[in-house]
Amino acid sequence: MYIIAITGGIACGKSVVSREIRKFGAEIISADAIAHELSEPGQPIYDAYVEHFGREILDPYGRLDRRAIGRIVFNDLEQRKWINQTTHPMLLNRVREKLVEFQERGLPIAVLDVPLLFEAGWDYLADEIWVVWLSKKKQLSRLMYRNRLSLLEATARINAQMNVYKKRARADVVISNNRTRPQLKALIQRIMRRKFPHLTRHPTLKDELAHLARVRAQRKWTRELERRLGESDEAEGSPLEMIFDER
Repeated sequence: MYIIAITGGIACGKSVVSREIRKFGAEIISADAIAHELSEPGQPIYDAYVEHFGREILDPYGRLDRRAIGRIVFNDLEQRKWINQTTHPMLLNRVREKLVEFQERGLPIAVLDVPLLFEAGWDYLADEIWVVWLSKKKQLSRLMYRNRLSLLEATARINAQMNVYKKRARADVVISNNRTRPQLKALIQRIMRRKFPHLTRHPTLKDELAHLARVRAQRKWTRELERRLGESDEAEGSPLEMIFDER
């Protein structure tokens, strides 16, 4: 089984890339999805958070208040270190279980969708690492829209992660997502056909139908926000990136 790790900056389109690879017969292991699962009441992350922070981080329904936790994580370095040291071993155990399961099922490809792949030191798990990146202006606008954050909050979340250019330097494949969703999907299809010509893509409209309404609503909003944020110069792509940057 070949393991591809997908990482990159927050709100840069990693999930879209993962879902497109899935159409070639791969299965996805999402670190974020596992974290959500383990954060449910009675699960390990939930119990650890309540013990450490107290019940102040719970919403009126007794679940973890992710917005309250986010304010802690992205504004307090020591608390962020505690959270990472506490949760990463729990997540890694579940990831390993999934990989063993996929191996036993004889899957050709597994995709690890891990935002903090390098920060957590999990890059050794993958045969190949793909980094998805986006211009700072577009990244801010998408994150602000998706998470309903202020500019200050979105900037804090981006700055809390490893610089995307450092991630790009450690990648086997660099994916520029400064493009539309259809263009990104077409790019991933070309890459997969080049690298894995023996695999067959199974087309589906599921992703497009699920996101169509949100994309339409977002388009006008993000364009206006990007205009307000102003223009910014972006660094030239690496030679490898240019190989996979066709339109």
